Amino acid sequence: MTDVQTFFKEARQKRSKRAKAVKYAQARAEVIERSQGRCEVVLGPITCTSQGTQAHHIRRRSQGGQDTPENLIWICATHHSWVHANPATAEHYGLLRRSSFDPAPGLVRVEKVNR
Repeated sequence: MTDVQTFFKEARQKRSKRAKAVKYAQARAEVIERSQGRCEVVLGPITCTSQGTQAHHIRRRSQGGQDTPENLIWICATHHSWVHANPATAEHYGLLRRSSFDPAPGLVRVEKVNR
């Protein structure tokens, strides 16, 4: 590969990374607005009332999850740790979705709570 080809390849990679970062930031902003800044975790009859602080991918990016509002929820740090420590229970409540289990692609279980 010549220096010119390397230069253009690196430029394309940088543009791609910037575009992904912009897309993620836009999706994250939409999720924060949707949640009104509150944690979106609903465990049966229990709704978290904490302030959300992190975006959580329902389907992990490593398993093909996208940076879209449909795949993101705004979540407090406590519940984010809990989701990853208890994947089977989190999956039951729709907070985590594995690639092999996908009953309704693109649908997210997020209940809007009037506060």
